[in-house]
Amino acid sequence: MRTQMPVREEHARLAAGESDIAGRAVFAWVLVPAAGRMVHELAEGHDAHDAVDELRAAVRLLDRLGWPDDESGETRLTPDEAAVVRVAARSQLGRVVDSPRTGTLAGVLDALERGRR
Repeated sequence: MRTQMPVREEHARLAAGESDIAGRAVFAWVLVPAAGRMVHELAEGHDAHDAVDELRAAVRLLDRLGWPDDESGETRLTPDEAAVVRVAARSQLGRVVDSPRTGTLAGVLDALERGRR
C-alpha cells in the first residue's frame, strides 16, 4: 500500500515596499474592473454571483497586501494569490504605480519569481 504525502504549497514573499506596489497594481487591474463588472451585471439584471465573488476575492487580496495609501507589511502569498499579483503587476508595468520610495513593479515580479523556485 502506498501513502500519499501532502503536497506543500510554496508561498511567495513580498517585502513591505513590494506589497505596497503590488496592492496598487491589484487595486487598478483587479478590483476596479471587478467592481465595474458587478455594477454592469446588476444594471443589466443578470445574475451577478460570479462578479461578486471576483470582487470579494480582490478585496481579500488587498486586505492582505495593503490598500493604496495604507502602510503595507511583508506579505506571504499562496500560489493562486501570487498568480493574480503577477498578472496585475505585468499589466501595470511601466505605468505610474512605480514609486521611488517603495520600489518598482519589476522588483515585485522578481520577488514572485523567487517564490516559484
